[in-house]
Amino acid sequence: MLSSITLVFRMRHALFAVLALSSGLAHAGYDLHITRKVHWADSNGPAISLAEWQEYVKDDRQVAHDSANSEFDFVVSLPGESFPIWLDPKLGELVTKDPSQRAVVKLVDIAKALRARVQGDDGELYPSDRTEPKSASHGTP
Repeated sequence: MLSSITLVFRMRHALFAVLALSSGLAHAGYDLHITRKVHWADSNGPAISLAEWQEYVKDDRQVAHDSANSEFDFVVSLPGESFPIWLDPKLGELVTKDPSQRAVVKLVDIAKALRARVQGDDGELYPSDRTEPKSASHGTP
């Protein structure tokens, strides 16, 4: 049986975790997806395979495997910035979080080479009239 001190200690940690997740400390972000599907979240549709992605990476000097992480994690290095991109093998797509406007341009280039397109979490396509992705904190493009 847990002592009352241990129980209070655990309850404090649980409360802190809930407060941190519901406060401004938690940042969900906004994802952009390189996909061949009508909607990136569709369970069926044409997929980007790991083999296809690895073949692409061989020819793009700005993209490299992130050896500190899994076989599905990569880093895109642009002049003055870099950003992570990962392959989701279950959905057959590439994903990045909160990309800059320059990163969106690179994502569109990658998508074209893979015969795919760039789509935001809400289904909007890039490029569009406004190439800046939605902001997670503001909810507007």
